[in-house]
Amino acid sequence: MTFLSDKAGLSKEDFLNLQPVAAEWVQNNLCCLQDCTKLSLLPLNPLKDLKVTVDKLLEYNSKDLLSFGVTYDEMKASGMTPVMMGLFHFPLSEWIDLGFSKLHVQGLSSHECNSLFGMGVEETMKYMEEG
Repeated sequence: MTFLSDKAGLSKEDFLNLQPVAAEWVQNNLCCLQDCTKLSLLPLNPLKDLKVTVDKLLEYNSKDLLSFGVTYDEMKASGMTPVMMGLFHFPLSEWIDLGFSKLHVQGLSSHECNSLFGMGVEETMKYMEEG
C-alpha cells in the first residue's frame, strides 16, 4: 500500500473506494506497518492483522497504539516481557490506557514494578485504585 500512497498519490478515501475491507489488503500482502498510521480510515491492528512482532511497535507512542486498536494483553500475548515494557518508556497512566490492570501488576515482581513505574507493587496497586 505504501507504493500506492507514496508513488501513485492515492488518498485514504481512494483506498476505501478501491477496497473498504482492510483484511483484503492484508491477505494480498498490500499492507505494511507504516500503513497503520497512513490509513487510519482502514482499521489495521499491527499485531492481529499484520502479524508483526511486538518489538516493531517500539517506534510508536501509546496514542498511536490505541488508534491501531492495540491492547496490553495483545502486546503481552505477542511476547512482550516486563523488560520490553521498559523500552516503550510509557508512564503507568499510558499503560492503563492500553488495558494494563491490577491483575497485571500482581504478575510483576517488586523489582520489575520499581523499574517500570518507580514504585513497588503495593504502591502501584494503590495508584491504580486512586487513579
